Amino acid sequence: MARIDINGLHKEFGGRRVLRDINLSIAEGEFLALVGPSGCGKSTLLRAIAGLEPTSGGSIAFDGRPVDAAPPQARNVAMVFQSYALYPHMRVRDNLAFGLKLRGLDPSERQRRVADAARALELESLLDRYPRALSGGQRQRVALGRAMVREPVAFLLDEPLSNLDAQLRVSTRLEIRALQRKLRMTMVYTTHDQVEAITLADRIAVMNAGEIVQVATPLELYDYPANRFVAGFIGSPAMNFITGTRHDGAIRAADGGVIRLPPHHADASGEIVVGLRPEHLSVGSAPAAAPPALAGVVRHVENLGAEAEIYVETCGTRLCVRHFGRGAPAVGAQVRVGYDPERIHLFDGATAQRIWERPTQGQT
Repeated sequence: MARIDINGLHKEFGGRRVLRDINLSIAEGEFLALVGPSGCGKSTLLRAIAGLEPTSGGSIAFDGRPVDAAPPQARNVAMVFQSYALYPHMRVRDNLAFGLKLRGLDPSERQRRVADAARALELESLLDRYPRALSGGQRQRVALGRAMVREPVAFLLDEPLSNLDAQLRVSTRLEIRALQRKLRMTMVYTTHDQVEAITLADRIAVMNAGEIVQVATPLELYDYPANRFVAGFIGSPAMNFITGTRHDGAIRAADGGVIRLPPHHADASGEIVVGLRPEHLSVGSAPAAAPPALAGVVRHVENLGAEAEIYVETCGTRLCVRHFGRGAPAVGAQVRVGYDPERIHLFDGATAQRIWERPTQGQT
C-alpha cells in the first residue's frame, strides 16, 4: 500500500477552475473519505489521483515518487465505480480473473489471486454464478474483488454504494470497512452521504466548490467544524443556525431571543451565527425560571418510531429538535427549547468561519 501526497493541485475545465489548490496527505493504510455536495470536485480529484483526469498544475506522489507524468496503468491503483461494470456473460471467477488474463499473468498466479480475493470477500460460494444471479451487494463485492486481484498500491472508490437500497448500503459499507481494516488498504472513497463517510473513514476531507475546507477525524468534524458549511454538512439532522449580535455575554436574535454563552467563548462583535445541533436540544413546558431555554411554538413533528424530529419556531427561524422516546408535544404547543451553553457553536456572520473557543474536557 502507498502513501499519497497531493500538493498545490488545481484543475481547469473550459476556463473554469474545478479544483483549487488541493493539499492533502493520505497515510499508508488509511481510509480517507472525500465528501461534499454534487459538483464540489470530489470525483474529479479521485480521477486525478488515478491518472484518468489530466491536471492543470500541482503534483501527486506515491510514496514520495511523482506520478504526474505516469499513465493510469503505470500508477497501479484500482478504481471501483458506482456501476459494477461486470461482464454479464462471465461467471464471477472469470470476472475476477479477466484483467489478470489481459495482463498475461500465469494461470496459476491468476488462480491464487482469485482464490485470495474470494476468500477475503466471502465470494467462494458464488464463483460459478453469473452476475444476474447476484444481489446488488454481492455484485459490489465482485467489483471490489476485481480491483483487489490486481494487488494495487491504493483503492479509489467513487460513490460505490449509490446504486444500492438503504438497507443494503448499511451492510455493504460494514463489509468494506471490515475488509479495509483487515488488509490495511490505502483507500480513498468519495460520497455525498456524510453518514456513510462518518461510519467508514479514519479521516474525512470535506470539499466545497473545488476546495478542501477541512480535513479531520469524524468526531473532530462533528465537534469542531471549521466553518458554517462543514457544520451544516456534517451531522444528521443538520445543525440549526440562529443569527444575532453579541450583547453582555449572550447572543441576541432579531426577535429578541437571548442565547447565553459559556465564559470560555472568545470575544466577538458584529453579526454572529449560533449553531445548535438537534440532538443537543430538548423541548418541554418548563417555566421561564428554568435553565437556559428559548420560547417557541411547535410547527411540525416527524415521528420516526424510536425518536421524533420536532420543528419549533423561535428566534426568527425553525429549530429542529431531536426528541428521543415518545411523548412529543403536539403541533401548535407553546414550548421551551432547552440548550446547553457548553455545546453551542459560533460562526462569524461575515466570513462564516468558526469563532474558536477553548474545548471543554469531555465535551462532545
